Amino acid sequence: MKKLFYSLLFLLTSTVFMQAQDVITKHDGEDIQAKILEVNQNEIKYKRSNNPDGPTFTISKSEVLMVRYADGSKDLFNTTPQQPVVQQQPATQPRQQQTYQPAQQQAYQQPAAQPRNNTAQPDGTFAGEMRNMFRKDPNASISYGIRAGFNLSSFRGTFVNSYIDEMDGDNSAKFKTRPGFQIGAIVDIPVTYGFYIQPGLYFTTRGARFVAKESETLYEIEYSASYKEIYRPFYLQVPILASFRANVTKSLQVQLNTGPYLAIGLGGKEVDIEDYTDSAGNEEHEKDKYKFFGESKEDEYHFGAKRFDFGWCFGAGLTISGGFYVGIQYDLGCVNMLLEKEWGNGWGNLYNGNFAIQAGYNF
Repeated sequence: MKKLFYSLLFLLTSTVFMQAQDVITKHDGEDIQAKILEVNQNEIKYKRSNNPDGPTFTISKSEVLMVRYADGSKDLFNTTPQQPVVQQQPATQPRQQQTYQPAQQQAYQQPAAQPRNNTAQPDGTFAGEMRNMFRKDPNASISYGIRAGFNLSSFRGTFVNSYIDEMDGDNSAKFKTRPGFQIGAIVDIPVTYGFYIQPGLYFTTRGARFVAKESETLYEIEYSASYKEIYRPFYLQVPILASFRANVTKSLQVQLNTGPYLAIGLGGKEVDIEDYTDSAGNEEHEKDKYKFFGESKEDEYHFGAKRFDFGWCFGAGLTISGGFYVGIQYDLGCVNMLLEKEWGNGWGNLYNGNFAIQAGYNF
């Protein structure tokens, strides 16, 4: 599972800066990373490169010094006020104004109606992409999204179970993953062009399971038994992630996410299942359920887990045209969930761990 996670993470990070973007340079020196949609006589229409599916912006050509396109071509606009020169026309015709520009400007100016020169080579905008990643985007706004995912959770640490020790001599439980789910919502708060803060709220399952087996012969009768413990807690989780983003293509954005999470246990059960079978075909089945959180009482056994959990999230994802999101995430629990080191039929230190495949939509 870890190999799958690192492979997907490497694939996502290797494409972060493969695609250059158009750059609009204003007279005041500000650069705008954009995807140019239209250049007409008076205006330039574009979308933000870090939000290709977002709103369309319009800027007057009088505010623009130059446009550098992703293919390396350039449009240079007026750097000095235009001086109209009046030419005398016959009395029956209206007068027309012509605008003249310095010869050096005319060498770079292209009429807005003409197609861009697509034969030019890229001019190395990787540095510009890095430079603008941490520049503030004055037109950015807060957005929202929904998420759902498939969980594979387990426990880490040392757990010694006296019952298993009696059965097969192996007193260290080998936990297996337990499938589950998560559902929630996130908020995207822009800080710069390529950096966001992303708090969220999730309802998520956790837990683990293991199986112990034994067989023996007693008074010439063969017995076989299996013992299972399944842990099924669920939490309300609040992650606060730092999200780094860049556009790979016009319709594809990659993001890397990391940050802490806080979680509160809402409930859950420990389920114990015992099955016995002898050579005569006699079978016996026992199933017991106990509360997962809290201390045991005189008349009620509890597993003995803490309700509070804290850990760190690592993830990566892709936002596809239209606002659809797919990604992966691993939650590394950092708090020993056991209330006491010794309790019930065992002792140890246990920590939550969860791998998730997520999907969602950004509004």
